[in-house]
Amino acid sequence: STLFTNMNDVDFCISNGVNADFLQVGFDSKYFNPLGSIDSNYPEIIFLGSNYPHASFPLTQLRYDMVMRLKNEFGNKFGVYGGGWSGLENGNISNYDEEGKAYRSCKIAINLSHFAYRRYSSDRMFRILGSGAFCLTHYFPEIETDFKVGKDLVVWESIDDLVKKIKKYLSRDSERERIAINGCLNARTNFTWHHFAKNLEVII
Repeated sequence: STLFTNMNDVDFCISNGVNADFLQVGFDSKYFNPLGSIDSNYPEIIFLGSNYPHASFPLTQLRYDMVMRLKNEFGNKFGVYGGGWSGLENGNISNYDEEGKAYRSCKIAINLSHFAYRRYSSDRMFRILGSGAFCLTHYFPEIETDFKVGKDLVVWESIDDLVKKIKKYLSRDSERERIAINGCLNARTNFTWHHFAKNLEVII
């Protein structure tokens, strides 16, 4: 049996006679939690992820275009952390402690994976939520299976939409913080490594 963190690959395997199932990714709740230290040097809006300009991932260009637009739109209020950004990056966060601190320190954390597969996100989104940050995630099909959109997190479907929602939620502290708390509770109740292991045990 083969396990995937997205439904596209599960359905493809099953349709070709291969036994497959879905197993949602988890995150380390020790490092990604809302109670650790913060650092006021982090900007209000952050994206943690590398750029792979020579890769053929479906959303590589969208990630690059997003970073360029947000740099132009928000200046020093926006920071990108990771490799391959040709000098655009604010730095490269190399350990879990610092990554959790970055998410706790910002007002808005952006999620954009390389694929728009059904029910798929990298563990970036779960780390954001588990740290207590407000998550603005690129929409992927069936996100509603695991999260209440508008309650646990907010989705965006184009870069224009993202810019509009960043401006909206930067000015709505209480609403942004309420959504961040809901998302954190959902993530820590359902998507830690402990829950990943339990789900794997059930499948086995």
